Amino acid sequence: MKYKNQEVHICFSRHKNEALRIDIVSQSFERLDTCTIATDAYRKYQDQHDLSENENRNLRVRHLLNLIAGLDLKKPKAIALLQECGILEKRMAYREKVRGRDVGYYHLTENAIDQKSDIVDEDERYDAFFSKQVRQYFKYKDDVESTENRRIAENKIRSTGFPVHFLQEGKKEQVVKKLLYFRKQVK
Repeated sequence: MKYKNQEVHICFSRHKNEALRIDIVSQSFERLDTCTIATDAYRKYQDQHDLSENENRNLRVRHLLNLIAGLDLKKPKAIALLQECGILEKRMAYREKVRGRDVGYYHLTENAIDQKSDIVDEDERYDAFFSKQVRQYFKYKDDVESTENRRIAENKIRSTGFPVHFLQEGKKEQVVKKLLYFRKQVK
């Protein structure tokens, strides 16, 4: 899939306030764009006057479970890409102004919900574990006496399918970010 003339991946994660975050990253796992906005919609959701009480309750629950995403409507190419890839439903659930921005809320598709469960809802200890492996690799990278420890860390990283050349070419924190994007990409 292409975005801004580049082959890209779509990755799920969380904003600092726990809202669903969807990023578009390059083939080398560099972030190109963050599609979603860190809204507090599940806490501050205002009933939509044109919807029934049941429909409003459904939207509150979807916000609470991160099954709906808020996107800046000034990014129509990002929204179109996410819809083409089967991440967002075609129809907008509702829209509102958030801190001066026009935000559209879209339901995730069934496929996206399944992947979100696997990617975002998984235990954060996995992220910490693999981040630690990258840091250990770099700790032992240039130490001849620690070659075996470096290989062990490299093999654990390799077992994820992460392209090892990123380890050898990058700086520690860059590689940690790339590995986390790699692990959080939507298939």
